[in-house]
Amino acid sequence: MATVRAHETTKTALARMMVGREVLFHISKPAIAPGPPILEVQDLVVRDEKGVEAVRGVSFAVHQGEILGIAGVSGNGQKELVEAITGLRRVSRGSIRLRGKNMTNASPRRIIDQGVGYIPEDRLGEGVATALSVRENLVLKHYRDPAFSGRFLLRHRRIQEFARRLVTTFDIRTPSLTTP
Repeated sequence: MATVRAHETTKTALARMMVGREVLFHISKPAIAPGPPILEVQDLVVRDEKGVEAVRGVSFAVHQGEILGIAGVSGNGQKELVEAITGLRRVSRGSIRLRGKNMTNASPRRIIDQGVGYIPEDRLGEGVATALSVRENLVLKHYRDPAFSGRFLLRHRRIQEFARRLVTTFDIRTPSLTTP
């Protein structure tokens, strides 16, 4: 911990005090041209649960190969923005396009089918069905896939193999695939 006057320090010294080691400010990376737009949000307006505009006139584009981070104080519309993009909340005005297709107010299923994934801020409360097993949670997004379901019945052996593969691949720590 240190106290310094702004005019008596440097950017390098401040960074070293903040992280406890030298910080590299110049990292050599090759220039990469962004790919085509994958997600385009234009003049988006989204209301919260009380009907108040939580997102007002937001526009941005995410191109292939880019990662977009959205940060802010809790309650400033980030959750509503992401819920609108993923089909969990209605858009009042504006548009959302995925790979050039209009997805404004599309269903979550349609958005998932376009390859969009979502990890909610409350992963336990919103991200999993706590009454279901690990195996059942892992297949929730895929239950309509013919690999996992016939006309009327689920294909439990295939679901078990799929879940086992995901547990191994992503190092999911669970006593059993049947654990809720």
